[in-house]
Amino acid sequence: MANATFDFSRANACFLRGDYKTAFSMYLNAAVQAHDAEAAFNVAYMYYHGLFVPQSYSLARRYYMAAQMLDGGAAQFNLALMYLRGQGGAADDSCRFLRSTSKDEKRLFPAGAGRNSVLRLLFTGSRQHGGGFESAY
Repeated sequence: MANATFDFSRANACFLRGDYKTAFSMYLNAAVQAHDAEAAFNVAYMYYHGLFVPQSYSLARRYYMAAQMLDGGAAQFNLALMYLRGQGGAADDSCRFLRSTSKDEKRLFPAGAGRNSVLRLLFTGSRQHGGGFESAY
């Protein structure tokens, strides 16, 4: 679900011209504050490739998981690739997550845990980023 107030064209333009700091900040804010799947995917991509932030497979995996929960698609594919390559954490966690789909809400979201609670848990580790960058949430 895209956030109507988030200007992807501006963030993407920053990314394409190599202004990774601005792009990362914009993507991160949209991912954390608006739970935007595309923004979470882009944050994951930047962590995976070490663009502006130090490369971190575990944080890339965290944001790909968030994007997958919101939209599935390419994020789920990237999680599968990370699992196959052994990147970003325990295989059991990846396997459990990849078996879940957005249609399988009962398995993905335990009783009493709404989508926002689960997303908040995924984003818990994102307060500190390489170089002292802090998200604004």
